Amino acid sequence: MRDQQYFMRRKAYFVVVALCLGFAVGLARTSTNRVWRAMGATYVEVFRDVPLLVQMFVWYFVVPELLPKWLGNDVKGLANGPFITASLALGLYTAARVGEQARASILALPRGHPSTADQFYDLII
Repeated sequence: MRDQQYFMRRKAYFVVVALCLGFAVGLARTSTNRVWRAMGATYVEVFRDVPLLVQMFVWYFVVPELLPKWLGNDVKGLANGPFITASLALGLYTAARVGEQARASILALPRGHPSTADQFYDLII
């Protein structure tokens, strides 16, 4: 029972990160601003092209070493360190996929259609 609760908590955390960040990336990829489009495309390409296991190792072993010593030691000493880094890595990896799906969904609407995408933009902005 305890393992199921642990798994469901981890899943809830990374799903929230993935959906929020993914929709933001999808909107950035469909933006008319070149800078936002480039940032969204770079994020998607980096996180989709690097395998998930490599990202987990980077977040758990490399990132704390790159932080200042006092902060890196605090991150490594956390009781839930593996949980936090796994949730973060899964969330960022999945956000790239959600962002691509959001972009494809927005661009799938025909131009002459009473644009639901425009209503969506108005709702967000």
